[in-house]
Amino acid sequence: MLALASGIGTTIFVTVFSFVLGAFLALPLTWARVSGIAPLKVLATAIVEVFRGVPIIVWLLLMYLSVVIGPWRPDPLTTSVVVFSFLSAVYLSEIYRSSLMAIPRGQWEAAHALALPQMVGFARIIVPQAIPLVIPAAATFAIGLLKDAAIGSIIGTKDVTFYAQEWAKVNGGPITVFAAAAAIYLVLSIPIAIVARRSGDALRKRVMG
Repeated sequence: MLALASGIGTTIFVTVFSFVLGAFLALPLTWARVSGIAPLKVLATAIVEVFRGVPIIVWLLLMYLSVVIGPWRPDPLTTSVVVFSFLSAVYLSEIYRSSLMAIPRGQWEAAHALALPQMVGFARIIVPQAIPLVIPAAATFAIGLLKDAAIGSIIGTKDVTFYAQEWAKVNGGPITVFAAAAAIYLVLSIPIAIVARRSGDALRKRVMG
């Protein structure tokens, strides 16, 4: 069972790197969707709906089997990171957008009434109120991403699920080994939920005064 520990680092790496990169990629995607510029809004919405409408395993297989640049083709880890980063960007952009839209219109008007530059008013008044709304939803997504990243084992990403499958093939006892894998995922996901809840509460109290 100790073999499963070999995949913990990869599981954490794929989850954290994909989440962080996706969090940044989601910013321009969100801006395009709320900017009011029709072509950008249509394009960004189309990207979100297309990516969400296709099963993640299809994107993984599509990139892993079809992307070839000269002599180079992506390895399983690279494929997983790229695909899950785009997945994160798409879903986090929706979380950002919905959180911004939840801010009362009066707050937007207040930012405008202060005669601050648009981006300054947005950064000082709207964003601090949106962050406490973003954190719980983003944490829920991060936990889901941690679990969904296991799909990468299908193309050979050497994570916890990959080693569980290999152990079961060689040694049998799939119930035991996959129960151990489930326990590892629980141990990894519970701290995310705790940290997110506490930080969200702290930010909410600070914003609300």
